[in-house]
Amino acid sequence: MEPYADVYASVKYGSYLVQSRSARNTKTTLPCPLDNVNDTEIYIYSASQLADVGDLSGLKVGYADFSKALKLQNLKIGDSNATYSNGNLTELYLGNNVLLRKIDVRNCPNLTQSIDISGCSNIEEVYFDGTAITGLTLPNGGILKKLHVPDTLTNLTIRNQKLLTEFQMSSYSALSTVRIENAGPAVDTRAILTGIAAGSRVRMIGFDWTVQSIDDIYDLLDVMDTMRGLDENGNNVDKAQMSGTIHLSELTGAEYAAVKDRYPDITIAYEHITSQLFYYTFDGAELLYTETIRDCGNGTYTGAPARESTAQYAYTFAGWSKQMDSTSADATATKGVDADRNVYAAYTRAVRKYTVYFYNGSTRLQTVSNVPYGGSATYTGSTPVSSEGSATDYPFEGWNPEPKNITGNTYCYAKFGSPVVVKELSDTWAEIIASVNDGTYRERYKLGNYLNLDLGATGTVRMQIVAFDSDPKSDGSGASHITWFAMDALNFGNADAMSHSGGWENGPLKTWLDNNVTANLPANVSGSIVETTRYHGVYSGSFTANVGKASKVWLPSAQELFNTTGYEWSGRYWKELFKTNADRQRSVYGESTGRSYVLSTSRTNGASYLFNVKTDGGGPQKDNGSMAIYICFGFCM
Repeated sequence: MEPYADVYASVKYGSYLVQSRSARNTKTTLPCPLDNVNDTEIYIYSASQLADVGDLSGLKVGYADFSKALKLQNLKIGDSNATYSNGNLTELYLGNNVLLRKIDVRNCPNLTQSIDISGCSNIEEVYFDGTAITGLTLPNGGILKKLHVPDTLTNLTIRNQKLLTEFQMSSYSALSTVRIENAGPAVDTRAILTGIAAGSRVRMIGFDWTVQSIDDIYDLLDVMDTMRGLDENGNNVDKAQMSGTIHLSELTGAEYAAVKDRYPDITIAYEHITSQLFYYTFDGAELLYTETIRDCGNGTYTGAPARESTAQYAYTFAGWSKQMDSTSADATATKGVDADRNVYAAYTRAVRKYTVYFYNGSTRLQTVSNVPYGGSATYTGSTPVSSEGSATDYPFEGWNPEPKNITGNTYCYAKFGSPVVVKELSDTWAEIIASVNDGTYRERYKLGNYLNLDLGATGTVRMQIVAFDSDPKSDGSGASHITWFAMDALNFGNADAMSHSGGWENGPLKTWLDNNVTANLPANVSGSIVETTRYHGVYSGSFTANVGKASKVWLPSAQELFNTTGYEWSGRYWKELFKTNADRQRSVYGESTGRSYVLSTSRTNGASYLFNVKTDGGGPQKDNGSMAIYICFGFCM
């Protein structure tokens, strides 16, 4: 043995104590007095002061505890000779032997425990080949240079042993946990990875491999995919934890991206890389050009694709971007292409401007230019006036469409209010008559207002205001104040009443009106009706007569409903209320079925008949004596 300091060395072989004074760093032999030391307990005293206990392999010890030998620098219990075998050793214990440089336990086949030498921080050589240990805990970091372990290990952990130059392990098939971090090239991590079973827990950090092709890398990744992993704290994770470098001569950008996608912490070191640079439209919908880039070069495509303007924006090509629909170019988009890459056309954009035209009918009033998309235009001209009538009856109400939120060249037309308000009056007939008498009727009522009129057994009709101050009184004293016309049809029920001679007033229809309408009017209404001159055309080969008759209750002419100057050439047209067929259509009060009703316009040559309005409001059309058996009447106040 060799003491670390001057000691009185003592070894007890069973009951025999052997002693000798020993000087520091000087070898001293304490001979065993026994011929056979099998099962003999051996005690080494002052172990904490010993640097070396010599070669113990010859003793073939079965139990060895050197946890107290804190100055120990060398420990030899086994031997490398192929003929040597110590089947006795089953237990070995070491502690924080921080000065221990070498441990040799070779060819002790029955040593099956897991050995912990993590406290031996300065260990340089470790020999456990020929044993059956299942685990070996090494220091985390140190100066380990040589490591021999048996193929019985199930857990191999080597961390931060960068000086390791020799590693021997004959087989890796028993390993189920592998943690190798920064162990240097002596440990063939690639062989270990491919030699362990699927499902093993693997953490390899800092490996450095060289392969011949990308297929070799894919094969290794496939193996990794079968493994589980360990995080930095030793906890289980689902995927092998791999971080290191793999070298090969050449690959493509797609291959590079595929590896990084599967194991992003693995660095691919290459001599040459070929990548594809794909140039797309701004939205990625169309591939414009493909360029092959070698060794992280730059794209050189000079195309400048146009982008169609939208209603809102006009686009100008600015360059290329890694992002879709970008409004500015990215200077790095086509630079340093180290993997397949998509770039997209980028465009600056300018808000488009439009022109707004203001019209009154077909007359252009004003043009406003350079109105931005989404903006508004302001009309600064004089207030438009309706061609339909006065500003009082047809007040200007703005534009259609409104000159706001402009999205293109826009044509805005003046809108006007209408004197027509179709609603039922709340006033009574007595109140209406009073307003006529005191001259307030135009303030109180609008064209289109209506009120029910009860005609007793003849029925009920709604009388509607169709004109103010329009129809000439037959006595020549001016115009009547309110002209009323029925909104509902009455069934006079007798087709023979259509016959006439020289006009509707000369036939039975006039008599029916007198007996069934005029006679049934409320007294105050009847008393307020004024006689007006009514005009209706009479056809006798051609419309050569325009008859004017004084009437209180009358039928409308074709002119009044249709503005048909070919039938009459005098008289009023109620244009505000009768612009479409639907406006002229009439039904019996409370019903919805359209009825054909007669007009005062007549024919006298050959067969005599009155013209009428069709069931859908169209016309006028001639009657054959049986079609129209309904009337709509009017009167003036």
